[in-house]
Amino acid sequence: MSHFNVKTLSFYGVAIGSVLLLFKVVSAYGETKLKAPQNIDGSYQFVQTENLPDCLQGQQLKLNVEQSGVYLFGNLEVASPGVDDDRAVQPKSSQGKGVEIPFNGSFENNQIIMSGKGNVANCDSQVQLTVQGQHKNGNLVGQINDNVAKTKGAFVAKFQKSKLPSAESTEGH
Repeated sequence: MSHFNVKTLSFYGVAIGSVLLLFKVVSAYGETKLKAPQNIDGSYQFVQTENLPDCLQGQQLKLNVEQSGVYLFGNLEVASPGVDDDRAVQPKSSQGKGVEIPFNGSFENNQIIMSGKGNVANCDSQVQLTVQGQHKNGNLVGQINDNVAKTKGAFVAKFQKSKLPSAESTEGH
């Protein structure tokens, strides 16, 4: 009595061949169709603005973005002109130096959509902002909408290099 039956060997041969073929098809699909989104982590200083909501006019604006795949998190820093950057990143204090509005959203097809709400010193009520735009040449170009006041403004935000050394360079290897 032989342990190697022709039917058994052909069954296992077909099963293994099918798995290898399926693996090859799925790998080819993944390599051509599934791409990780571009990395856009960082800070973006608003350098050009047009028709911003009244309470944001004349303010220094910086959008900080953290990315996890297509999901975006971060905040919009609003600081009065003349406030140094180190103090502007702190939450709104009793002196009214600056405020951070938390944002979240997504990044798909090179399109950024983030929204958040908070209080800004010059605004009569809470603002509900939506930032929509595109990532072009390392900068963000788009519009910022105040959904409460029903206003729309355009902006260009320039990528700011981090002043802090990366975690890898500060660790001893």
